[in-house]
Amino acid sequence: MTRTYVTLYQDGVFPTVLYAGPQEELAFLKKADDPDFFANIVVLVWEEDREIGKYIGEKYIEYDQESREEIISPVDIFLQNTTNIYLIESLQHDLKTITHVTEIAAIFHQENISLHGWGLFEIPTRGCYCFWNKENNDSVAFANYFSDDGKFVPTFVNEESNEEQASSIKEAIEKNR
Repeated sequence: MTRTYVTLYQDGVFPTVLYAGPQEELAFLKKADDPDFFANIVVLVWEEDREIGKYIGEKYIEYDQESREEIISPVDIFLQNTTNIYLIESLQHDLKTITHVTEIAAIFHQENISLHGWGLFEIPTRGCYCFWNKENNDSVAFANYFSDDGKFVPTFVNEESNEEQASSIKEAIEKNR
């Protein structure tokens, strides 16, 4: 079994090692200290002899193990293209929104559609997320109330202004034009 270790560094020009040891003990430290403990530190996460990711504040950044580059989460890509402050806050702090948007990003991935340029535009009602691509002016919404299992599906608005389920993101985009 591979053990995961962490190293905590105080933020600053000359970082100071605050802790180095098993990640399980870090959870105890976090609970024992004040909630702002991680606000000014960087946490490097290690497995055996390789760094696999880092925390900056509460945000975890995973590394691609081949290229050693940071893996940008789908939520972060959507954040780059979202302008509404309420939606930005939801994407950063609301667990349900983060979970739902991550599920929706997987649909983009399944259909081989790049997330580049896409941002969260609106959450008009619970279970419905609207996205807009600022580069090509495409839009698509996803809703989880069409399926019995609560899975998100792409939707479009028909000529009578009713929301309908689409078979794919591409179909929803075309019907929304």
